[in-house]
Amino acid sequence: TEQDFLDIRGELRDAGFLRRQGKKEQNRPAKPLEFRTTSGFRVLVGRNNRQNDKLTRSADHRDIGLHTQKIHGSHVILCTGGREVDDDTIVEAAKLAAWFSQAREGANVPVDYTPVKNVKKPAGARPGMVIYSPCRTVNAAPEEGRNFNCHKKVVKKKLLVGQAASFSFKISKNRNLFCAEWLLQNGSKGLQ
Repeated sequence: TEQDFLDIRGELRDAGFLRRQGKKEQNRPAKPLEFRTTSGFRVLVGRNNRQNDKLTRSADHRDIGLHTQKIHGSHVILCTGGREVDDDTIVEAAKLAAWFSQAREGANVPVDYTPVKNVKKPAGARPGMVIYSPCRTVNAAPEEGRNFNCHKKVVKKKLLVGQAASFSFKISKNRNLFCAEWLLQNGSKGLQ
């Protein structure tokens, strides 16, 4: 989206690769990608280095952070809310971490995971750079978000008559059954 381009441009400007221009740009921070596991846990995926930093800083200390081992990629946060997490849920989140990395084409990608309280940003490190210890590793095959068997995304679009429509998509486990549920809401609230 346009906001993603503005975020990348701002990151390049901060790193000194682009000159600052005279006019001010509207800088609305983009939200991370959000997914749901089959067991109902929320999974957040950063889209760029700045968002990775913000995502890791704002995560609860009980959440689980995932990142591909020794490979550049997005920071993934499994929001636990203090609940116990089973191995299948960690593997589902690891598949997303593998997909949103440079190892996307790999067959078996090592993904490290650890509680967010163990994730630290070194002083003076560039955006997106973190260190973590101790951690555990799980091997996962990258799986695209839209093919992710537990992906649920809500998008709002504006209709011609001034109504807002919420589209709720859920892809079933067999990935051949695609269900779309349309909820029309009357009123002048518009998009929020």
